[in-house]
Amino acid sequence: MSLERGYEQQLSINSNHIDSSVNEFTTAFLDSSVDQEIITLVSTNRRDIPPIHFGLLIYASYQFALLDTQNQSDLSDISWHEAISHINKHNLDLLEESILEKHVSITSPGRYSALAIATKSLFDNPQDLVVLDAGCGYYPMGIGHSLEEYLPYALDQESNNLVESINGNGFPYKKALAVDIQKPEPAWAAACTWQPLDQLHDTFSKFSEAKNNVSSSVEFQQLDLIEKPPNVSENVDVVFLANVLYQLSDQQKEKFLSNINKVIAEDGIILTADYLPGGSRKREFTYAVQSKVLVNGDISPGQNLFYLDTASCSQIRTADQH
Repeated sequence: MSLERGYEQQLSINSNHIDSSVNEFTTAFLDSSVDQEIITLVSTNRRDIPPIHFGLLIYASYQFALLDTQNQSDLSDISWHEAISHINKHNLDLLEESILEKHVSITSPGRYSALAIATKSLFDNPQDLVVLDAGCGYYPMGIGHSLEEYLPYALDQESNNLVESINGNGFPYKKALAVDIQKPEPAWAAACTWQPLDQLHDTFSKFSEAKNNVSSSVEFQQLDLIEKPPNVSENVDVVFLANVLYQLSDQQKEKFLSNINKVIAEDGIILTADYLPGGSRKREFTYAVQSKVLVNGDISPGQNLFYLDTASCSQIRTADQH
C-alpha cells in the first residue's frame, strides 16, 4: 500500500475517532480544498511519518497555526471549518513548516504519576534512582511538575495503597534525564492535545507555566535515540518508555534498544506504559504499566504491574478483568 493510500485510510478512521475534537477536525479537513495537496506534501517529504500519525500531525499543525494566528482571541465561537479556511488563507507558511519539521508529541501528565507509582512499587527508595524518560514528549508537565495534581483515581484497595505511597512525597527521584527528538515547546505541546478549540489557549497557558516550574533535578537532552545514546554521568537505574515502542519499525527498535543498553545499569529495569495487544481507548483498562528487562539486546515480555483506564491515566486498578 502506498503512503498516500495509507494516509487517506487513516483520515477515514479519524473521521470516526472516539475523541470528538479529532473527529470534528478530520471531517472539516476532508471537506477542505487542500486535503489532497497536504497528503502529497507529507508523502513526498516526510516518509518517516507512518499513517497512524499522519492525521494527528495535520491536526496538531492546524492547532499550532491557529494559536499563532488567533493569538489570545476567543475561540469559543469558531468551528473547525472556519478555522481551516482561515489558516489556509492567512497562515499557510507556518502550517506547512510544522507539517514538514515537527513530530507529534502526545504527553499525558498522568503518565508520570503512573510511572512514579510503578517505581515506588518496585523500589524501597526511589529517591536514590537515576531515571531516563526516553521519548519524553513535553516533559515539564510530568517529571518536573506536581505529580499530585494528576494522581489517578484508585478503584480498589491495593491500587489506592499504591497511589497513597507517592502522594505528597515531592520529586520522586534522585535525578531524571528526559530525552526527545524535539525540544519542549508549550505551543506545540498544546497543539498536540485533544480538546475543544475553546480550551486551546488555556492549555497553552498551563503548559507555559509548567515549563517555568521544572525541577532542577531534571535534565533535558534533544536527540534521536535511534541514532545515538544520551550523554550520562552515571548509569541509569530505570528507563521509562511510555507510548514509544509501537511507533518504531523492527530496525528502528533494534537501534533504539541498543542505545538504551549502553546507558542502563546492569540490574536496571524498563517500565513501559502502553496499550496491551488488542487494547485501545475504546476498551478501558487495556492500558498497562509493565516491568521489563533487556535480554540479549531485546526487551522481555514483562510483568503487568497495574492497569489504567486509557493513556490519560485517570483511573487505576490492579486486577485484570479482561
